[in-house]
Amino acid sequence: MPRPRSRARSGWSRCSRSMREWLRCRARIRRPRWTSSKLTSGLHPTISTRRCSVQSRSTRRMAQRFKIRLLRHISHDRYLPTNVAQIITDLGVDDPEAFRDSINAMAKEGLIHVSDQGVVSLPSFGDGEQIITGTFRGSNRGFGFVTPDTTVKEGDLFIPPGSTMDALSGDRVRVRVRRSSRRGGRGTGDKQFSGEVIEILERKQVSFTGTIEKRAGRYVVIPDARELQGRPIIVRDAESKYASPGDKVVFEITEYPEDDRLGEGVIVRVLGEAGEPDVETQAIIAAYNLPSREFPEACVEQARQATRDFDLAIEQFRKDGRIEGRLDLTNDVVCTIDPPDAKDYDDAISIKRLPKQDGGGWELSVHIADVASFIEPGSPLDVEAYNRGNSVYLPRLVIPML
Repeated sequence: MPRPRSRARSGWSRCSRSMREWLRCRARIRRPRWTSSKLTSGLHPTISTRRCSVQSRSTRRMAQRFKIRLLRHISHDRYLPTNVAQIITDLGVDDPEAFRDSINAMAKEGLIHVSDQGVVSLPSFGDGEQIITGTFRGSNRGFGFVTPDTTVKEGDLFIPPGSTMDALSGDRVRVRVRRSSRRGGRGTGDKQFSGEVIEILERKQVSFTGTIEKRAGRYVVIPDARELQGRPIIVRDAESKYASPGDKVVFEITEYPEDDRLGEGVIVRVLGEAGEPDVETQAIIAAYNLPSREFPEACVEQARQATRDFDLAIEQFRKDGRIEGRLDLTNDVVCTIDPPDAKDYDDAISIKRLPKQDGGGWELSVHIADVASFIEPGSPLDVEAYNRGNSVYLPRLVIPML
């Protein structure tokens, strides 16, 4: 009779491979290994410098996983501050020791607060004045909010009118936090806070698009961007750039609007008459900083080489009737649903009746373009596709990812 597995063995078998390797590596590192049998007086035995790289990778992945799960858990509206043991139970943590290590590290970083009784909660703005950094979100009524870089239990910080400096939505800012007698945040109890923007750390955007108008004898641009809330931007170089009222332009802000003061900017490019399809398309490209339709030469050369390799493979297939690692479906009817001028045949379907000896019925196949066979990881095209993220479809224009 086979010997039944112990509970520990059963748990071990359920562990992922990377976890088992990590545990082996921990056990190996904890046992000192003498570097030499001729240790001189005063020297201590050292642990072998050989380290298992999987340990550091697994440890980092595990710590990041615990960090995300814990922050998501204690940020929930229904979370009531409790101790570590209860959190381990609530989350079903499979490695309590590593989880406690992650909590200690997060507490040192200021990401969470652990009381003397071991109760875990989000940090608070606390008492007294302090400085934080975060991302600004404005409103059309003059006030705004800042989402702190470090999540706090008070939530987003209210910035009253007159204290936003010239911040626009999406800007990273430095803020002075202070108690407010008029406004509180989520979960604050009697703690109420507001803030004042004291520095713009990073602008989300400096280049915008808009339409030229002439008001009270001076040229202004009515911006398209919602962040600028339609407030006119003075441009003093309209005539020198041959821009006329009704033209769509790209401009950069030199002085940002603040309170009742208008901003100022300079025209970078005149796109043409507003409302024309091609002009509006170019305005969208400029406003969202979309990539060019042109690719770097290294990408173009890689594409040429991939085409040459494909042609050689097809030529070899016609001679040998096969390609290594590929299933020949050239006798099947495979259909794509694309217009005649499509260039991206990225998926298709086929259907066929199965023989009775195989149970009958129908087999529906979905055929996906195997892009990875043409583009090696880390190659110029792979990097360019990663940076672009996706293809952009605009009226009369496509900006491809590949």
